[in-house]
Order: sequence, then structure tokens, then C-alpha cells
Amino acid sequence: MSPAPDAIESHGSNSEKPSDVYQRFIREEPKINLSAEVKQLFVLRDVDKGEAYLRQLPSQHHWRWVNKLVASAVASNSIPDVRLVGDIFYRVVSKNLILPDAFVAGFTPSLDTLDTVISNTPNAP
Repeated sequence: MSPAPDAIESHGSNSEKPSDVYQRFIREEPKINLSAEVKQLFVLRDVDKGEAYLRQLPSQHHWRWVNKLVASAVASNSIPDVRLVGDIFYRVVSKNLILPDAFVAGFTPSLDTLDTVISNTPNAP
């Protein structure tokens, strides 16, 4: 994601060249690769790794992390995957690492899919 030109020009001192400011901005931009991290999490099945990734993720991206975990668990249609996500969510909530708004924003895109899954799974516990 490239920063807006205005954002580039507003950072740094007046003596910095725009190209220097842009390079600094790129270095400071968080490295976010949710797909790879979530995929690895489902392979490792490690709640500690899930917590560690959330801790290093900037808070403005927490909802994306929630969304990716929910969507992956729903797509897998696997009870162990759903339990893993539930365990991770329980851990991060119990440690106050994530705000409720991140869950609302993260679950919202998957609600239609969840409604369909629930209606097609009459024996779900």
C-alpha cells in the first residue's frame, strides 16, 4: 500500500527529500501478511503463536486478524479449527489484548456465511 503524496510530504523535516521521506515511511509501515500467518497458525495449532501474532499486529488491523481467523475456520468446516479459533479468541480477550469493536468488525463480513453454515448443520452442539 503506497502512502498518499500528502502523507509523504508531511513527514520529516523540510530538509528531507521526498524520496527519503518515502523510504522512511515504507520502513515504518507494518509488515502485514495475515494469510500466511493464519495458514501457519492452523498448521501449528498453537494458541501461543496466535496471541504472539496479535501482540505484534498494530491495533488498527486487529479486526482483519479476527476476520481472517473466522473466515478460515468457517471455510475449513472443521470443528477442531473452530475450537482453535475459539481458544485463541478466549486467550486474547481474557488478557485484554483486543477491543470488542475489533470482533464486531471482524465477524460482520462472515455473518451471512455463518448463518448458512448453522442452518445447514442441524445437529451442531
